[in-house]
Amino acid sequence: MRVLRWLLIGRTDGLRARARRRLRQVAHPGPRGPVAHATPAHPAGGVTNGALDAGRVPAGFEAVLRQRELQEGALREVFVGGRSVALALVDGQVYAMDGTCPHAGGPLAEGLLDGTTLSCPMHGWSFDVVTGECHVNPEDRIRILAVRVVDDVVCVEA
Repeated sequence: MRVLRWLLIGRTDGLRARARRRLRQVAHPGPRGPVAHATPAHPAGGVTNGALDAGRVPAGFEAVLRQRELQEGALREVFVGGRSVALALVDGQVYAMDGTCPHAGGPLAEGLLDGTTLSCPMHGWSFDVVTGECHVNPEDRIRILAVRVVDDVVCVEA
């Protein structure tokens, strides 16, 4: 099954995956342009307007965007350490999880969010954004990443 997925979709870290992510950025820009990128080369970890001091980002975390850029009940894709991460704002709480569905590699940030339930846009598999549990197959789950908000800046575990 993995070989078939690799032949049809490609690797998640390969050239085709990067091209798919770039196409999604162009097709679905965020409120301030395309998807926010967290790059280790930037001292604040991706937040570009200089309002955050590099020393204020907790150790082991990367700053990805401002909390005011998230909309309640909506999803947003960011990149932390070169990996896709889906962010969700539910009842004022920010949640971060792997941005790729473990079932078929679907982009979870393009899925539907209903309360704390996130549904993959490809095949509808649903996950809990708090625990990472899969509602369709209990053996599969998504990785939940720690989030800290420092002065309106969302920092995600690297």
